[in-house]
This record gives sequence, structure tokens and C-alpha cells, in this order.
Amino acid sequence: MLKHLFLILLLVGAWFLWDQRSIKHGHGVLAENAPEIVDIRTRNPLETENFTLYPLQQIKGELRIISRKRYRFDELSGIAPYVYLFSWGGMSDEKHLRRVSPKQDNRSYTLHVSTPPLSIQNMHSKVLLAHAIPANEQIYEKMKDTRVGHVVRFSGFITDLEKKNGMVKFQSNIEGRNPNMRGSKFIWIEELSIN
Repeated sequence: MLKHLFLILLLVGAWFLWDQRSIKHGHGVLAENAPEIVDIRTRNPLETENFTLYPLQQIKGELRIISRKRYRFDELSGIAPYVYLFSWGGMSDEKHLRRVSPKQDNRSYTLHVSTPPLSIQNMHSKVLLAHAIPANEQIYEKMKDTRVGHVVRFSGFITDLEKKNGMVKFQSNIEGRNPNMRGSKFIWIEELSIN
């Protein structure tokens, strides 16, 4: 009986690793352009069970996922369960990414580089750390299907968040505020497709 249980656990673990493997592409830029971001003048706050979201900018783009992390236990996991590191331009090219190892921890990222394929500043200017907030259950289900290497098309709003008790606020890094959050944005995703 113990052998069978071990075999089942081994098969489940192997399937999970296979299902989460990265998508590989040949050389070439997969996502040409930076996301389109447009300031919005007024938009009503978006309400969830525990948070109020304040839309700041509209965003849409077709970007490559170079890192993806599922959060389950931090204070934002209920609203932003996935954090993506998206890239475009040279940072979406397999030949450059072979020398870059993105790491996520505590909802931030670092780029470990053996030999920089681009200048460090150029690399950081071509990535976006997105705390992805699904607008509905269908978007959430699509997020579950994403893998590193996928090119995704999405649209929604860059927002600030405030807990309903008014005690904790989270701000997206726009126009240079929160420089320690380097490119980090909370994004309410209304449309998502995997290419």
C-alpha cells in the first residue's frame, strides 16, 4: 500500500513539474512594444470584498512572461494571487534571456545576470512587475494556465489599493513615485489571452 501511495505522489509531482515547465522559443523578439499606458481623468473606484481599488491609468499590451509566482499566504494573495514579470523588446528575446535569471521574492524581483546582454538600466526599462488582480473568475482561471515563456495579451487598469479598514494602502509605481518598487504595478485585468 505504501508503495502505491509513493508512486501516486511521484506521478502527481512529475505531472505538476511538467505542467509548469517554461515555454521555449527560438531567437527573436516575441513582444515588440512596451505596454500602452494612458492616464485617466476620473473613474469610480472598484470595490472588492476587502479592498477598494483606485484606477490611475489604462493599460494594454502584448508581453512575454519571464517570471511568474503564485502567492497564497501574504496579505495581498486574496486579491492579487499572481505576480508576473513581463518583458518586451530585447528582454523578450530568447537569446538574451538565456543569460538572465529573474527571481521573485516578497513581491519584488531581481535579475541575476551572467553576462549582461543589454545594459542593466535597459533591461530594467523593458520589464514590468505586475501584481495581477483578476476582474472575474474567468480571468483568474486563465491566469492559472499561464506559464513562463507565454506571450499574453491583456488590458485593464493600473490601480492603487486600500484595505477596507483604511489602515493599509498599496501604491503602484507610476511617474517615479515609490522608486524602491522599481516598475511594480497593481493591475486590474479585465481581458487576458494567451498566445
